[in-house]
Amino acid sequence: MSSDLTLIYATLGVFALMVLCLVFLMTRGHQRLDEIVTGLANGVPISTKYRWILVFYDFWGYVFVGAFLLVVFALGFHVAADLADSSRATAITNLCAIACVIMLVGFLILCISLTFYMASVIRQTTRTSP
Repeated sequence: MSSDLTLIYATLGVFALMVLCLVFLMTRGHQRLDEIVTGLANGVPISTKYRWILVFYDFWGYVFVGAFLLVVFALGFHVAADLADSSRATAITNLCAIACVIMLVGFLILCISLTFYMASVIRQTTRTSP
């Protein structure tokens, strides 16, 4: 019973830390998105070419790190579920694994749609530039 409670608390603690890491990555990605859309980085205008670079190397860099983090934690939670002795601990670790997969799918769908948005803004800016 004690080891199951420890596993449950450890699982929830690790899940909370993972969510904090994802919030940090999403915040950084959102800041980059703002710079790409506005064309200003730290108040300085940036070129169209650099905006494209920011989309695919910086914004998607954050996306890939977040996706990798979710995959690793989902697999870790799944393995922890296999090692758990009680059905309660197994249920919680499996729920955390399922939550990681759901977050991954939602995260990727959101980031793909944001990429199309950023691309349309950059293309529109290119067309209206003198």
